[in-house]
Amino acid sequence: MADLQPLCALHYDLEVAGALSTLIAPPYDVVDAGQRAALLKRSPHNVVALDLPEGEPDPYEHAAALLAQWRAERVVVRDPDPALWLLEQ
Repeated sequence: MADLQPLCALHYDLEVAGALSTLIAPPYDVVDAGQRAALLKRSPHNVVALDLPEGEPDPYEHAAALLAQWRAERVVVRDPDPALWLLEQ
């Protein structure tokens, strides 16, 4: 049986990050280089910067540093209370 545990999720602070419509992106595996650039033009805080990172020498280290920066700038904030969410597809 699955053991479900609530968590304190991260989410955008829309007052800092901007409109949600500029922050969302399709799944990373369908985004090409042109679409990635267009999404980042909408907002430098578009999730594609984390989901499909670029940077040398390791794009994932770049993504981790970027997430840390966004947290420090309060672009993304942690929920104060743990919670569970239902997702239906």
